[in-house]
Amino acid sequence: MADLGALTPVGVVAVLYAIGLTRAHVDAGRRWAGWSGIVALAVALGPPIDVWAATNLSAHMVQHVVLLTIAPPLLVVGLAPETILAVSPRAQELLAPFARAFRRAPLLVWTAAALALQTAALGLWHVPSIYDAAATHAPLHAAEHLSFVLTGVAFWWLVARAGTGAAVITIFLASLPGTLLGALLTLSTATWYPHYATGSPTAALQDQQLAGVVMWAVAGMAYVAAGAVLFVMWLRALERRSPARVTVEAIR
Repeated sequence: MADLGALTPVGVVAVLYAIGLTRAHVDAGRRWAGWSGIVALAVALGPPIDVWAATNLSAHMVQHVVLLTIAPPLLVVGLAPETILAVSPRAQELLAPFARAFRRAPLLVWTAAALALQTAALGLWHVPSIYDAAATHAPLHAAEHLSFVLTGVAFWWLVARAGTGAAVITIFLASLPGTLLGALLTLSTATWYPHYATGSPTAALQDQQLAGVVMWAVAGMAYVAAGAVLFVMWLRALERRSPARVTVEAIR
C-alpha cells in the first residue's frame, strides 16, 4: 500500500504556486516549467515509483535523480521560489537578513557554497549505513528527500543568476559527483546496501548496477542538456556583444 504522506508537501507547494501566480506576472513558458517541476516531484514521491523504491534500489535512485537534477531546475525556471514567497509577506520578512547577506557576498561564493552543499547531500545520503537507515525510517527518508530538493533549488537558482559562461562551467563541475557515484555503483562487483540485498546476490547486484546507470547516465544527461542550453545562450550573447562585421557585399 502506498504512503501518500510524501505528496502532502507537494500539494502545499502546488497550492502556494497557484496562489502566487494570481499575484505575480509569470509568462506562459515559465508557468509550464514551474508546473512541470511540481509534477516531477509528485511523480517521484508518489506511487508507483515510491512503492517500488521500498524494495528496488534502481527505483529509489530514480527518485533521487528527479529530486536533485530534474525538478529543481524546472522550479527555478518557473520562478516557483519567488512566486511562492510572494504569497507570504511574513516569509519575506524572515528571509530579509539572508537577502542582505546574499547581496554583500560575491555571487561566486554563494554558488560555490550551494555546489558544496548539494555535493555533500549527495555523498552523505549515499553512504551505505545512512542510506539504509533512511530507507527504513520515515523521518530520515523525508529529510533525505527534502535536502535534495532544497540544495538543488538553491544551486540552480544561483546558476540562473551567474553569467552564462560561468554557469556552463559550474554545471560541468556539478555533474562530476553524480557521475563518479554512478560509475562506482555500476562497476562495483559487491552490493553496497544490505537493505536492498534481500534477494539473490545476482539480482541485487544487477539492481545496483541499474541504479548506477540511472545516476550516471540519466542525471548526467540532465546536466548535459542544461549545459548545452546555457552554452548556446552564451554563444548568442557573445555574438550580440561582438562588433558588427563588414560583409563582402557591404564592401562592394
